[in-house]
Amino acid sequence: NSIILMDAFSVDEPKTQLVAEALEKLAGAYTILILVPGNTNEDEWVIRSTKNLPYAKTLNAKYLNVRDLLGYEKVIVPLQALEIIEGYLG
Repeated sequence: NSIILMDAFSVDEPKTQLVAEALEKLAGAYTILILVPGNTNEDEWVIRSTKNLPYAKTLNAKYLNVRDLLGYEKVIVPLQALEIIEGYLG
């Protein structure tokens, strides 16, 4: 229940309210780590929109580490980010 796999996690425009509403529906009142592939404008919008949320953090999938995994109660992993993780972890 701690890992949420999704086809994609993106927003149509860089607004904190949109991301906050999506996270509330997906994960509830938990601390959340959002992994992004980091290669599109939508990923950049998610990163910008999440900066003002004290309970959420975005991280480029290629920089994933154990410290970040253990520091959050929920992890949102889009499939593109999962492919990046599989690529460097084998």
